[in-house]
This record gives sequence, C-alpha cells and structure tokens, in this order.
Amino acid sequence: VAKRDEPITPFVDRIRELRDRLGVATVLVMGGSGDYFAHADAVIQMHDYLPRDVTAEAHRIAEAHAGQRREEGERDLAAPRPRVLQPRSLDPRTGKGKPRVKVRGVDTLVYGEDEVDLRAVEQLVDPSQVRGVARVLARLAESDEVWLSAPADAVARLLESDWTGLTARPDGDLARPRIAEVMAALNRLRGVRLRAGGG
Repeated sequence: VAKRDEPITPFVDRIRELRDRLGVATVLVMGGSGDYFAHADAVIQMHDYLPRDVTAEAHRIAEAHAGQRREEGERDLAAPRPRVLQPRSLDPRTGKGKPRVKVRGVDTLVYGEDEVDLRAVEQLVDPSQVRGVARVLARLAESDEVWLSAPADAVARLLESDWTGLTARPDGDLARPRIAEVMAALNRLRGVRLRAGGG
C-alpha cells in the first residue's frame, strides 16, 4: 500500500517519541522483530525459561543494519488533552434516589444503574475486595473533579489516608483493594462521564 493511501503509522516509528516527548514507557513482548532493536533501552531474551540480557548484542545487530528501513512518522504526536472525570457520574443512587451497591461474588458489582463485569479482573479473589472497590468509587463521587490523567493518584490518597473513613460504621467484611482493581472497575463503569479539560 502506498504511503499516501496508508493512514496507519507503524508503532516502531512512534516508540521513541512516546518515551521522549510524552513520557510513555513501553514493554514489548514479541517472538522476534529486529526493527525495535535500535529503539530498545533493554532487550531481554528468554532462553530455556531463563532471562538473558542481550541488549548489547541487539544494539550491534541494529547498528549493522541501520538505514535499511524508512521511518513513516511524518507528523509529531500530540499529547492527549486532559479530560475531567465528573464525580456526579459516579453517584451510586438509582433513578429513585436510593443508593444501590450490591456485590455478586467477585465477578459482578451492581453500582447505581450499572452492572460492572469484573470477570477479567483476576486479582479480585474475594467479595470483600469488591466491596472495598465500591466504597472507594462512592467516595470519589463525593470528591471535587478528578483529572483523568491522575485518578489513580486520587484513589491512592483514599486508600492511604482515608481507608478507615470510607464507611460510617465498622464493616468486618471489607478488604482493601489495590489501585489497579479500583481503576479496572472505574474503567468498566458505563455511566462514567468525562468532559474536556484545560491544559
């Protein structure tokens, strides 16, 4: 396909720019592609199930074959505009005005009008963790607007400084989730609303 008819830029032509301009780190797992050798800060080869650092060898190979590939990234990448998570969209109340939060095992969280499918979040192994996730989401709903670029920071603050204050009464069936599980649930909430932010 001629370049003028191909809208897709190969990832290899964006990987350095993502790191250097936008601060995005990449971990790539592949069967073998020398195109990435010149861009890799570290190359780890699995040999008989043991990792070997082959970075120097990979860089030598890349140098020996330099210039044989034409880069296709014609324009600079633009950083995404920040988006603001609207806390009211995390309100667990239903149309009748009553909060609805139910945990069905480790696979499903009923949160307000949404049913959150957590089957792919394998790190959730007990319903008490899902209850913890729900409590954190409900507390975020009471917060000021949270920048989507740093919602994990807001979750971390809640888990670190305000974990005991997430419930008005003692709850013996509540386990503290990790940031990753809370973010996985947040990502799956269909009712979450965002708006464009400044910056």
